[in-house]
Amino acid sequence: MFLESSHQNSNGRWMFWLALIENIVKRFGRVVAADHVTLEVGSKEFFVLLGPSG
Repeated sequence: MFLESSHQNSNGRWMFWLALIENIVKRFGRVVAADHVTLEVGSKEFFVLLGPSG
């Protein structure tokens, strides 16, 4: 999901992002692979997410 939004960070500066993913948890049986992961991709940042095929 791609969103464009903004918020004010702890330094008082406004941050703009294109994508925001919050508190993702992924489990494989009893093994926790990702525990409450948050990802913010800024409006002027470059981001690539690689899957199993690379």
